[in-house]
Amino acid sequence: MADALRRHSVGSPAGRLEGGPEDLLLRFDDQRKHADAFRDLVVISGATGAAIRLGEIAEISDRFDRDEEVILFNGRRAAVLKIAKTRAQDVLVVLARVKDFIAAEHESNY
Repeated sequence: MADALRRHSVGSPAGRLEGGPEDLLLRFDDQRKHADAFRDLVVISGATGAAIRLGEIAEISDRFDRDEEVILFNGRRAAVLKIAKTRAQDVLVVLARVKDFIAAEHESNY
């Protein structure tokens, strides 16, 4: 399946057109970048013209997170907040800013 997708989503140089005051670089660009573009992609075709499209055999969607990257705490979605300070910064001032940030985030989510 990956090979079929790779073969049908191509972006490559196609040469150069030289002439006049400028040269033009040519590219063949048929890269599919959105879920809708992949639905009509033919993954298997026969000599009779029959074709199976990716959208017929797979559910295709745009996602920005992966299940394995979801962080849970007590069964609910959570986040990891990394906090660092320099030697010159006062730890109590940093702590106050972190508490303010968390309170503001908590308010915006409820």
